[in-house]
Amino acid sequence: MRRTLVILMAVILAGVVTNPSLAQGTDPYTDLDPIETSTTILRRSLGPGGPSTLLEALDDRNVPEIETLLALQLEHPSPLMRTTAATRLVGRGRPPREIADSLRTTDERSALVVAMLASGTLTPEVASTLLENIDLSEFVQVVLLLKARPDDLEPRLRAIEEDENLAPVARGLAAAGLAELGDMRIEKWLTGLDAPSDAARDRTIFDVIVALDALKLTAALREFDRLLCARGADDALRAATVISLFKVAPNAGMDAWQRLADATTPSGLVPVGFLLINAEQPCSQAFLDRLTSTDRMQVGIRSLLEAPPEERNAAARPLVELGHPATLRWIGECDPASLPTRTIESVLSISAERPTAPRIQAAIDMAAVLADRDRERYAALLQKARESPLLTEILLRGVISTSTEGTGEVARPFLDDPDRSLRAIALVAVALRGTPSEEDWKRLAKLAAGGGGLPSDLRPIAAWYHLSAEDALATQLPIITAP
Repeated sequence: MRRTLVILMAVILAGVVTNPSLAQGTDPYTDLDPIETSTTILRRSLGPGGPSTLLEALDDRNVPEIETLLALQLEHPSPLMRTTAATRLVGRGRPPREIADSLRTTDERSALVVAMLASGTLTPEVASTLLENIDLSEFVQVVLLLKARPDDLEPRLRAIEEDENLAPVARGLAAAGLAELGDMRIEKWLTGLDAPSDAARDRTIFDVIVALDALKLTAALREFDRLLCARGADDALRAATVISLFKVAPNAGMDAWQRLADATTPSGLVPVGFLLINAEQPCSQAFLDRLTSTDRMQVGIRSLLEAPPEERNAAARPLVELGHPATLRWIGECDPASLPTRTIESVLSISAERPTAPRIQAAIDMAAVLADRDRERYAALLQKARESPLLTEILLRGVISTSTEGTGEVARPFLDDPDRSLRAIALVAVALRGTPSEEDWKRLAKLAAGGGGLPSDLRPIAAWYHLSAEDALATQLPIITAP
């Protein structure tokens, strides 16, 4: 029987080398069956007990045979994996009712509907099909009612709002729906809302506001803004309502923002100003005059607010270089394709100097856009980054995430880098987005098996593409996804 990777690593770490070939420098991975090893790696990640993150990553990359994998994962033991697969299949055009009927529980079907609402794929027509003969949570039933707008909408909403045995969040959304019909019951619901803690109460209100945002229910959001005005200017629910109003009714959003700004003390002006930036709204001179010239953050936010909304991505660069957290979060949520090259380069540098997980991921997404935009400039940037292993890794991972074939060749010079991890990531970049040679594919198989220091999150990706290159996915997928 062949040695497993676990045994091999244990032997190496213990310093006990019993195989003469190891002592002589023979490659220990030549004795491993590459297809069997890649299958094992993927089964650990996608089989029973595996997380859903890899499934999402493979779908995002549109890997070969992804729809086959997603369909197989509908039978996965994990509810989260099944729900993720269902959501991704609907996103690829599969009939929502068919997919919902394939799920096992009320919670799974309800999670699918919420995901569709968030992604904008829940149309009135689809909502109508999901209202008939299917078990869903009370909250999701209200979502579907408000989306489908059946003839008996008002009495059905009223029945839900008045039923004290139902979930508070469902009753709150029903009350909000009635507000759209002119029946103002939100205040009554808020007054009677019982929860084990203030945080739990606020979470329930927040969930209703998020649903109203997705459903674009302006009258209900206006009513929440009116009722929440008594809370402090730094209140998260109040800010969430303003953000939602900006999306569905910009004029009402500006009115709500102005009330919030008027109630804000000087120390809280920066986050309130960022609400305008997030909403892509202009700023009044009166608010700009309240920003002090002695606080560098307020100076930075002023320069950002003074710029027209369409020019703020470029104007954000000084705040990015200051490492301003709110600016970095905002830039990270922007469409990377809309960002100027110099702003992206500043984000890449600051992300390597002050790394956080969300910041790193946003930087990788931006790096991918930059690699597609200007390959020669990107190659030069990679060479300049050699003194920073983290920045180099971000840039190499950006190459893996590009959409243009051939871009991976900018990573080829790093196949001989002194850092074994960077060598491994560069090889994945060349194999997936470059013009790999037969030798590159052989090396990729060894990486998937654990040789070469490839980061653990990339090993399944390497394994998938290795199986694809070997035309082995069709035969191995049933093994990978077997219960």
